[in-house]
Parts: sequence; C-alpha cells; structure tokens
Amino acid sequence: PKGARVCFASNATDALNTLILGLLGPGDHVVTTRLEHNSVLRPLNHLQASLGIKVDQVPFDRPDLSIPAGSKPFLPPKPVR
Repeated sequence: PKGARVCFASNATDALNTLILGLLGPGDHVVTTRLEHNSVLRPLNHLQASLGIKVDQVPFDRPDLSIPAGSKPFLPPKPVR
C-alpha cells in the first residue's frame, strides 16, 4: 500500500470511527444490519443526525445470519461508489 493510504489507530473502535467519519458525507446512503457492532452503529447514527446521511438497517429474524429475501428494497438500483 502507498504511504498515504495507511492509518494507524489505537484500537479497532478508534479505527472504525476514523474510517466511518472520514469516508461518509451528506447525501451518502449506508445499508447495514441490526447485528452490526455498536462501534459502527454509533458513528452512523451520529452522521445521520448531524449530516443527514441515510442509514437503513436490514432486519434479521433468523438465526442463520443470511441476508433476508426482503432486503432488496434497501439496496440502491446501482452502486454509488
């Protein structure tokens, strides 16, 4: 990797916060699940409240962790990035 693309963090939560807060901006859309770790959901909720990014949480009602058939409405018609 190029030196400009390397980031050191004190721990995984710090690294996730740095990535999420630095990558997302107004008008972005994130699709995640309710199974996501709190260190991901908290910065997403913060950005949703402060910058208005759209955050959709796909519900899971089965123990096998596969993507439910009803998830398609959450996905954009074409990739954003």
